[in-house]
Order: sequence, then structure tokens, then C-alpha cells
Amino acid sequence: MANDTEDIKTRLDIAQLIGESVPLTKAGRNFKGLCPFHNEKTPSFMVSPERGSWHCFGCDEGGDIFDFVMKRDRVDFPEALRMLAKRAGVELKGFDAKAGKAKQRLFEANEIAVKYFQAALAHKAGKTAREYLKSRGVSAGTAGQFRIGYAPDDYDALVNALKKKSFTGKELVDSGLALAGRQGNRQPYSRFRGRLMIPITDVQGVTRGFTGRVLDPEAKEAKYVNTPETQVYHKGNLVFALDLAKDSIIGTETAVLVEGQMDVIAAHQAGMKNVIAVSGTALTEDQLRLISRYADNLVLALDADDAGRKAMLRAVELVGDRELELKVADLGGAKDPDELIAKDPKAWEKAVAEAQPVIDYLMNEALEKHEAPYDRGAIKAVLDAVLPALRHRPGVDQDYYADQLANTLGVRTDSVKERLKGIKAAPGSGGAGAKPSPVDEVAQAAGERTSKRKHGEELVSERMLGLVVVTPALGTKLDEINTGIFTGAYREAAEELKRRYTKRTKSGTPDDVRTLLDVCALSAAEYDSMNEEERAAEFDRLYARLKTLWVHRFQPKLMAAIKRAEAAGKTDRRDELMKEYLNLTKEIVHG
Repeated sequence: MANDTEDIKTRLDIAQLIGESVPLTKAGRNFKGLCPFHNEKTPSFMVSPERGSWHCFGCDEGGDIFDFVMKRDRVDFPEALRMLAKRAGVELKGFDAKAGKAKQRLFEANEIAVKYFQAALAHKAGKTAREYLKSRGVSAGTAGQFRIGYAPDDYDALVNALKKKSFTGKELVDSGLALAGRQGNRQPYSRFRGRLMIPITDVQGVTRGFTGRVLDPEAKEAKYVNTPETQVYHKGNLVFALDLAKDSIIGTETAVLVEGQMDVIAAHQAGMKNVIAVSGTALTEDQLRLISRYADNLVLALDADDAGRKAMLRAVELVGDRELELKVADLGGAKDPDELIAKDPKAWEKAVAEAQPVIDYLMNEALEKHEAPYDRGAIKAVLDAVLPALRHRPGVDQDYYADQLANTLGVRTDSVKERLKGIKAAPGSGGAGAKPSPVDEVAQAAGERTSKRKHGEELVSERMLGLVVVTPALGTKLDEINTGIFTGAYREAAEELKRRYTKRTKSGTPDDVRTLLDVCALSAAEYDSMNEEERAAEFDRLYARLKTLWVHRFQPKLMAAIKRAEAAGKTDRRDELMKEYLNLTKEIVHG
């Protein structure tokens, strides 16, 4: 499968493809232009046909031909693969054309059903549904925007309408719109009857399934009926209303996650367009990855009940140490966003605007239930409320909040940390997944592709290593510095270069390191006009900058801890931290 991606790269000219979206001019062996992903006046967007890659030195985005299409068109890797395979004339190995046509038929059936339900809502039979929407404050314009409809209380109407469009009974059952007949040759019958119908779409706006809400509050049947898992509907992969919300999410850099579809509809009607929801499932890894593609911040505005609390903790677990700021909105006394919006739209806006980082929210909420000085029971209650979530946060956050909790509760920081270590990981909620499609297998073989902002240290590291890649004579400089100052993958790449240029080994370079070094080499394109002596001086300047950034990263954390120890009268702890700071600084900066 991985050969498909290489075949596509070989057949397509990256400069030609990107040049269709970005005016490019020749710059040596590369091309340069204005970045399409951020506003700039001076070109900093580079394309290297030789390496098959692109990189912007302004916003620090980059990658290969697939990454460009994913970012430009905001699609995932399987979709980018399909698009580029079609353009390159590459038939994806193992792709079943017959299966592809079958899936397309399901999409068509869903689209016809959307229009059928909308027509039924406008018909006299949809009077009860229209009255329900009016009672919930949903305008006709909003109902049209979300393509809301009505499923008549009839077993055969939708089935007959689709059969007139040449759909077979099997296709109707496979789409989830119908249930198989239970007796002999009885034809399939409609799954949704007498319900308000809300289409569930993907990020491109294509209908994948439906939620049907019962209209009779006294009905004994289920309040909601959803499309079952089908070839085109996988509830764990879909985010409700993301197609309508994504532009606003990009503009505000924030997504607001609620539990119910009616919450989303009410929020959009009230003017807050960056609101989304998951449908019939707890937040999943796939949904979070999809949201992260558009948002830097995720605000949870969940129902004020046990289910809402579980959903919040699930989100904390999934976000982990991702570069996604997770916050929680306090809905006050409202049971859900829909109720708050109906009561006071301004209060809703304020709740979202004043959302707190999730650990702060949990800590403040727990402390409000008790009064200082805190007794043993109160201390236990607060720690029980905060630590299960804190265990999923990065180490820096754990250190910070452990100190905060200790100082507030009047206990030792070490005690909080020991209790934190004792928190057991929650059992996984996932199960065996469905067999991946050929396209998904290619995506897996190619590796997960995520867009991650780089901080200052990574940018400087990239340029330093790039200088060595394009100027082998600088390889000996890596022997003169402490490569421990590099972080993560950059340290591994630096060690690889050190081995390469000091001829200590001739072993092959791992693929992930080779890819990173290719990006580094492209980042050094700005030094093409420098001679070797100038590049050496630039390397030294960057190294000095990297040392400064290292100190700036660690100094606030350590100094804050030193001040807290000083304020608490813990002189031994203060001296220990001071010694740690001085030793680390000496080891890295002067090593």
C-alpha cells in the first residue's frame, strides 16, 4: 500500500500542483512564493521539487504533496490520497471499484431521503413537527440551514419513494433507512417513523446518516433513534455540524463542544457558529483529531449531570498532552446550553468567553464545596475531584497544579505527587474496530499525519541541522557542542548527523530521521547565498540562541517553584531547586 503513495509522488510534479494555488518564482533549485496559509508580504514559502517537499518559514507549516492538499482543502489523508490518486491515474491497490459504487449508492439514498424528509416537514403531515420546532425556538431559516425534516408515521412511504428511484430493498437496509422485513418475502419498512429528522453530515457536508427525535413526549419508544453503523456512517468518526462550524472555528481558533444536536442548533441560531457536538457516542480519538485540525482551543459546554462530567473527564484523557487548550464553560444553573441560550443568550456568550482551563475548573469547583482550613475529609474530596484529570496532563502541568493544590490545602507537594502517581489509568473504552478499507490501510502505512506548531527551540534546531546537512564541513561542529540541548526527534537527528560526519558508523538512517533531515535541509535554503565561513558563523549564532531559549523555557518553571518554596518557608526545598537549576544550566549551556 505504501508504494501507492510513492507512485503518486513520482507521477505528480509538486511545484506544478502547488503552483496552481500559489504563484511561484524560481529561486535556485527551488521555488518561492507567498504562503497560502497565512498573510504575508514577503515570500517565505519554499517548494523543493528535488526533495518533493514544501515549507513556509513564516508560519512553519510544511510537508509533502499530500500534506499540502490536506491543509489546502482541509481533508484527511485518505481523502487526499483518493484525490491525488485520481489526478495521477493511480489505481489504489486492493481498492474494490464495485464496493466504491455500492457506497456511492448509499450516499445517493441518504441525499434523496434528506429531500423527502424536508418536503414532508413542509407538507400538512409535518404540522406537529413544525409546531415542535417553533416551541423550541427554531426558526424556519435555521431548520433549512441544518436541513431538518420530518419522517411521516408510515411504514412504507419512504421505502416506496426510494424504490421508485431504482433502489433495491437490500440497498435501503444497507443504508440504515429501512429495516428488513421479518416475515417471508415482506418488503423492508422505514426505520424512522413519526420523528423529527436531523441529518448527520461529514466535514464536506455529505449526509452520512440521521438522528430521529420522537415528537410525542408521552411516547414509550426511544427518544432518539440513530442510523446504525453502515458502510458510510461511523458515528465515532463524525462531528455534528462541523461542516457548518469549521470556518468560524478557524476564525476564532476555538471549537465549542456540546452534547446535544438541539444545543448546536440553538447556539448557531443565537449567532455562535463555532459550536459542534458528537452524536450518540462519547468523544473519540478520531473526532478529537478531526476537531484539532481546525481548532487550537476546545471549550466543553456539557450538560450539568453525571453524563456531562464523564464526558468532560473522557475529553481530558483524550487530549492528554496535545497542543490543544482544553477549557470548561460554567453554565450556571442551566441544565444544558439550549436552556441557557433560551433564557439568556448573553449569559451563554459570557460562559463560553470566560471558560476556564479544565484543571482550574475542577479545582475551583471542588474547593467551593468546602471552607478553609481544610480538614482531612475536604482534602481527600478535593484531590479525588482533581487528580484523575490531572494525571492525563503534561508533566509541567502536573508539577504546577501539585504545588497549587498543596499550597491551597496546606499539605506537602510530595504528598500530592505521591497520590497522583497512585491514580490508576481508567480502563480503555475502545473495542475491536471494523476492518479498515484499502485507503485507510494506505493511510496507516504512510503514518499518521498531523499538523503541529513548532516552538522556538524546534525552529532554531531545524535551521542548525539544516546547515549541517547542506554544508557537510560543519559536521564537526556537532562534536563541539552538547547535543543534549536538542529536544525530541531533533536530538535523534543531531546524533545521526554526528555519527555520519565523524565517520563513526555507516549504518542506515531510519526513515523518520531521514524525513526530518529533509525538512531541515529545506529550511536551510535561505542560506544558499552564504559561503562556508558565513554558514559556520550562522551555526554559532543559532547555537547561542538555542541555549538562550533553553534557559528561558526552564527558568520560569524552576524560579516559580523556588518562590513557592521560599514563601512556604521550605528553605531546604528552595536550596535543592536552586542547585538543580544551576547544575542543569551548567550542564547544557556551558557543557
